Amino acid sequence: MKRVGIGACLALLAALHVGAVAAAAQGPGPVELAIEWRDVARVPLGLTDETKAEVDRTFHAAGVRIVWVEPGRSMHADSPMLTLILVRSSMRDAPRQDDSGPVTLGLAPTCGAWAQVFYDRVTAAVAQGQLSTSVVLANVIAHELGHLLLPTSRHASFGVMGERVALQGPALRQFSSEQSRVIRAALLNGPRLNECGRREVHRLAEGSK
Repeated sequence: MKRVGIGACLALLAALHVGAVAAAAQGPGPVELAIEWRDVARVPLGLTDETKAEVDRTFHAAGVRIVWVEPGRSMHADSPMLTLILVRSSMRDAPRQDDSGPVTLGLAPTCGAWAQVFYDRVTAAVAQGQLSTSVVLANVIAHELGHLLLPTSRHASFGVMGERVALQGPALRQFSSEQSRVIRAALLNGPRLNECGRREVHRLAEGSK
């Protein structure tokens, strides 16, 4: 009977682990992501519930289950958690808006675990389109969270990671298959936030693309 060395056993175990992670990244079970919801803008409760439901649907299509966390509550140390901050553009820390350019609806830093969405700018943009406030707000939120989860800072030519938020149909934009795979794999391997070292801030503008 042939004996297997310790080194070979360790290599086999490592290969099985990598295979298990890769299979889970493409498997049917959703990956969990906790999001702390910080509502400084005081969004109406009904609209909050509708918006969270829309965000849930967008991420569920990507194989991710969102767990909404109230400020101050902690999750298990192994659970990736991002912070979403809803503010109004009149607040002290909001960036100034250039009247000659497109309106910035949300932003996410290259290095960090938080994203910011300007609630009043979203509601103003909705008045120019055909979609509901909850759908547009959810698209903006999903876009900014996507910047925190995806390794590339570039915008996509279509889908939820497009450079401009949709104010016309289709209502809900989704992550691409490749984006979904990358997000799931990153969450399975632990919280992998945007690479540090740059001070760039990703901004989402209103539009109809």
